[in-house]
Formats: sequence, C-alpha cells, structure tokens
Amino acid sequence: MTGTARPGPRALLIQDRSRATRRRLVDAAAARWTADGYDEVSVADVCATAGVAKGSFYFHFRSKEDLVVELLTTALRDATTDVATAGAGTGAETPSLRAVTAAVAEQVAPLPRSLVGRAAAEALRSGAGDGAPWATAIASLLPGAGAVAPDTGAVVGAVVLDTIRGWAATDAPVRRRGLAAALLARLGLVARGPAGPPAISGPAGAASGGTR
Repeated sequence: MTGTARPGPRALLIQDRSRATRRRLVDAAAARWTADGYDEVSVADVCATAGVAKGSFYFHFRSKEDLVVELLTTALRDATTDVATAGAGTGAETPSLRAVTAAVAEQVAPLPRSLVGRAAAEALRSGAGDGAPWATAIASLLPGAGAVAPDTGAVVGAVVLDTIRGWAATDAPVRRRGLAAALLARLGLVARGPAGPPAISGPAGAASGGTR
C-alpha cells in the first residue's frame, strides 16, 4: 500500500512543542507591547517574558516585524476557528459572514490601535493575507461564493487587513461593533462584484448599526 507516511509520535511531539513555543512568543509579545509599547520592547524582552531562548525566537520568526504580523494573523485564525467550532458544537449550519466579522472584532479590538495598525500595515506589505487559511475561510462565507478561487482569497485577505488598518488609524473611540460593521461593509462590496448586491445574512439592518 502506497501513500504518504504519517508522522510518528516523536515527530508529532516536536510539532506540538514548536506550535506551543510559537504561541508563547505571540502571547508574550501581545502582553509586553500592550503594556509598554512596540518600540520599547525588544526581541530579548519578548523572549524573557515567554521563557524562550533568543535562538528559538529566530527559528520561528525572522524579525520583530514578522512577530507583529503573526500577532494579527493569529487573532484572525482564532476568530475564524472559534466561529466554526461554535457552529459545529451547536449543530448550526455554515457560519455567517456577520458572525465571523464580529469574531474578528472581538479578537482585534482589545489590542492597542497603534499596534493593530502597525501589524496590519506589515501584514499588507508582506502579503500575509495571500492564500492564508483565515482569508480563504472568510471568502467562503461571501454570498454565492461556492468554491473559493485563490485570487478571491487573496483579495479578501487584503480587504480585511486594509479595513483593520483603516479602523486602527481613526480618531474615533475604540468600538468592536464599529470594526465589525466596517469589515462587513467592505466584504459586502467584494461579494457584490459586477453582479449586483447580494444580501448579507443576519438581522435586517444590523450591518449599518452604530457603535456601542
């Protein structure tokens, strides 16, 4: 019988430890940057907080800029995963675009806006949304999406990151609902394309709701 060999227990353990180390670095960076600011916290500071050797940091990330991108993309992955998991747990159908945009706002809005803006700008510069699983997951929820073409996922990734960057740059008070509404509106424009405006699932009028 042919096929790709499955990784053995030792390989799986190494993979799990690697993912855990990477997540510790992201969580430590979020805590330190929130408390002290991005520019004031070095890679060595993040490593000390995470309890990770500096050499291990550079195994996972090329630079501090890579880490700030990972902070944002981790939030986006967590948002799409959380909604999918919640839907599966309740027997619900495919998660709605509205639920995902709300989950993204829930993950992103508590972070300092200056940090979010920097992360979104770096993510756009590096093409972090191109073909990313979180972008493809969101693209699949566009009305009438069907199978998601690679270029659609890339467009959605760029739109989400650009919307987050724009939201972070505003002077208005931080509002999770405001970010969710902005994402829903921008993604609605992507979904319309040349075919006209499809309906976005959810309560009528909720997409245009104000901030809270």
